[in-house]
Amino acid sequence: MTTQVEIDQWQKIREIQKDHGLFYKALLIGLGVLIGGALFGDAGYITNLWTEGLSVGLTVLVLNTLAEHREEKRRIKDLQDRLVMEAVSQSNEAAKRAIDELRARGWLTGEDSLLHLIRLSRANLKEADLWGANLKRVTLWRTNLKGANLTSANLQEALLWHTYLQGAMMRYINLQGADLTNAQFDETTILPDGKAWTPETDLTRFTDPNHPNFWRSDNPASPAYRGD
Repeated sequence: MTTQVEIDQWQKIREIQKDHGLFYKALLIGLGVLIGGALFGDAGYITNLWTEGLSVGLTVLVLNTLAEHREEKRRIKDLQDRLVMEAVSQSNEAAKRAIDELRARGWLTGEDSLLHLIRLSRANLKEADLWGANLKRVTLWRTNLKGANLTSANLQEALLWHTYLQGAMMRYINLQGADLTNAQFDETTILPDGKAWTPETDLTRFTDPNHPNFWRSDNPASPAYRGD
């Protein structure tokens, strides 16, 4: 009867074969070449063998490179999917950690933003650093953005229904076309023009381009820059 030790040993052997399979195959081919050279050591044999060997070697190299490229793309896609999922998390620490990694990898701002167009509903992004984030057309229904840094973020046409924005820094952000229905502010919320929110604040001047006093930023770094 096969023991567990024997099973473990065979498992290790199979893993070694899997990890070094290409090396062993190349070694066997090399031995075959040496034997063939000894038996049929004329110039024609050597020339044909070299040509065929070079062709096979290049083919293997190309196929391995393509396989590695596909595997790298798959790993990146898996990482991106994981970070987006964690950014939507109701765990504040997990969500902030995901946002920080997205920024570090260049996936938070500009056209490469992975949060562009997605649903961040009910995410716990309290005090998250979303400076410059591309959140265009993002759904932020009941999202917790209390104390979040949204400076220069692009929230154009975003849905911020019932979103918690108490104490959020929203200076220079683009809110054109955004829906702020029942969004919750307080006197510590800093608006796009740098002023604190008050119950008398007319928010439509930040969202409605037809408003007579529609706000645009003088800061070229702002996605609401009047020069754009």
